[in-house]
Amino acid sequence: NSGSGYMGVAPNATIVNLKVATADGTTTVSAVIDALGWIVENHTYSGTTIRVLNLAFAADPSIPYGLDPLAFAVEQVWFSGVAVVAAAGNAGATATSMASPAYDPYVISVGASDPVGTRSSSDDVVASFSSSGSAIRFPDVLAPGVSVEGLRNPGSFIDWLYPEGRVGDRFFRGSGTSQSTAVVSGAVALLFSKYPSLTPDGAKYALKRGALKIVNAPAILAGSGVIKLDRSKDAAEKASKNPANYAQAWPVSAPVYVPVTAGGSTVGGSSGTVDPYAGSPFVARRWTSAGWTGDIAETDYWLARRWTGASWDGRRWTDAGWTAGAWASAFWGEDVAPDALTAP
Repeated sequence: NSGSGYMGVAPNATIVNLKVATADGTTTVSAVIDALGWIVENHTYSGTTIRVLNLAFAADPSIPYGLDPLAFAVEQVWFSGVAVVAAAGNAGATATSMASPAYDPYVISVGASDPVGTRSSSDDVVASFSSSGSAIRFPDVLAPGVSVEGLRNPGSFIDWLYPEGRVGDRFFRGSGTSQSTAVVSGAVALLFSKYPSLTPDGAKYALKRGALKIVNAPAILAGSGVIKLDRSKDAAEKASKNPANYAQAWPVSAPVYVPVTAGGSTVGGSSGTVDPYAGSPFVARRWTSAGWTGDIAETDYWLARRWTGASWDGRRWTDAGWTAGAWASAFWGEDVAPDALTAP
């Protein structure tokens, strides 16, 4: 805060940063999965208790979640007692699925709302870029995602690329479901702080139960509506007392490779393992450099279930993945009308 007038959603929460990408966002899925494995192994290490995982990125959902190694990895984080909050994606209302891993039914998937310049949530609308889901899996909740101000990282890639996003010397403005995901992650942290025995399943139930529905917006776009913590408290308290009553029971993902159709062509073979993502690159999203500092060891956290980096070399974020989409100027700058935002 420092007298600036800004306060985070959960100002007393401690943040643990795991570096999985370079300054410009280049990474591999194996690096992300390694980080998820580290969380499973170390979320209660040396007095540090990690309760919420913020995943403000999105991958192309080219295969069912049950065959997606990234979905399998986030499920292991969820089952370890850490709530996973994932961005639905910025593909707009014409999308036929949310991004991975948000399309996994266990996690808390987040779409973006547009407050339309007012303080009240009653007139909020779904942001034009917020990804639609499918008939069986759509965003769980929404949170503000248009022209959201956050801390600026001076000299970072995005700060250099889009100086128009700067707000004074300390802040930076951006739009997207990544911003919405951060808001919801803070809200979940507050619920866990108030109700320590609350489980990830219980937190998800409470958020959906207390959400404010958006008028005339279909669930496939808006889910349960915009989060409202004051309306979620009773549900959270109830779920914290009887966690078994609110446990999810979806089919779990399989930690194996199988032949699938991906990227417009069939991949597979008569023997050996295959990369289900061959030819299907990551859909790039914003990775703020300030959130990714320090080093991460390449320890084999997943043991026999771990996927090596060699298996994922074809699934990098490359320069081509960052052109006119993820870093589109419409997402980083002055306040803009919802229809001015183009999907990456």
